[in-house]
Amino acid sequence: MSTKRKKDITIRSATAEYLIFVSTIGDQPGSVELRYEEPQRTLAYVTEDEKSSLMDEDLVMVAVAGDRDKMQWSFNRQWYNIPLERIADSPWMKAKYLLLYAKGDLVVGNLCKIVRSRHDVWTEEKLKDAGYPGMPHSKSYFMIRIHKPDSTDPSLRDKKFNIRNIPIIYWGKRNMPFFLVKLKDLQIED
Repeated sequence: MSTKRKKDITIRSATAEYLIFVSTIGDQPGSVELRYEEPQRTLAYVTEDEKSSLMDEDLVMVAVAGDRDKMQWSFNRQWYNIPLERIADSPWMKAKYLLLYAKGDLVVGNLCKIVRSRHDVWTEEKLKDAGYPGMPHSKSYFMIRIHKPDSTDPSLRDKKFNIRNIPIIYWGKRNMPFFLVKLKDLQIED
């Protein structure tokens, strides 16, 4: 009489779930039975209220670009540069958005999404070769890849934010090159 043992192993991936049955059948040790099963699909959706509350908790990197030319260079090239020594030990990677301002700005409306990959480290020479306006002041820069402001979520794209009156700062200080705030803590100007 043949005996059959089964051991269920579940492997999950982003696209499908597979159920693999490994069995030894009778006198054929080492035989393997593989079977693909369709994943169970469930409806998953986010309501508009849930979406807005998720967005409220998103972190925004509020960062100084120096002047308008440097800010425009960042938008055109889709890179924001921070001196390498200033980025260490910061939780910048938690930020979903970048809000750039030039010195003297009180209200800005250029919220950009931060790209989740393809960041880089550049030397001051590479930054100059890329047409950066003015003289770089550091030997090396951490380059954060950003999307253009016009590709930001439509509900945020045309908003103007008061960057001088932020009641709660999540990380950092106002006098730093950048600090992090929750989106809900940015005051929207009319």
